[in-house]
Amino acid sequence: MELRHLRHFVALAEEGSFTQAAARELIVQSGLSSSVRALEKEVGAELFVRGSRPVRLTAEGQALLPVARHTLESAAAARQAVQDVRGLLSGHLRIGTYPVNPNFLPLPTWLAGFARAHPALEITVRQTGGPAMTQMVADGRLDCALLDPLDTSLSGLQVLHGFRASHGGSPGRASLGWDEVSHPAPTGT
Repeated sequence: MELRHLRHFVALAEEGSFTQAAARELIVQSGLSSSVRALEKEVGAELFVRGSRPVRLTAEGQALLPVARHTLESAAAARQAVQDVRGLLSGHLRIGTYPVNPNFLPLPTWLAGFARAHPALEITVRQTGGPAMTQMVADGRLDCALLDPLDTSLSGLQVLHGFRASHGGSPGRASLGWDEVSHPAPTGT
């Protein structure tokens, strides 16, 4: 059984859509479908009710989902144990965000730089609405989320920084550096 098949299965179960699951896994939809079919062949059962929207799990799929999640977490922990010995920052960072306009908040550029600095760290970005992201952080499906405006349903979650993406500096300056975002100047609000 391949971990990628389990990862694709979990993504489809959580997203409820082949299109969204494929986008989340950064693969084409046909690749996701083939991966899920291969897993179904291996376990000898259909895992999803096809033709339903959203895609729903069969009884067999419901039985497999918690075990698949646990297997993926165990594999990540094994990888992390080796990386810890080597002194590398590794693991899986799951970030939630609204769809981001890179002209206002260059998140893709920042994440690419962070990924280059930490090649053993797997980064997943999920774009969705604020209430869904808040719930996903609370449920442990996301490690952090960029929310605006500040959601009042954050009880039990720690807010690390609140800042405005607008730098209000020189009009000729198109972007902010990572230091400015990670340690923003007070906005006066």
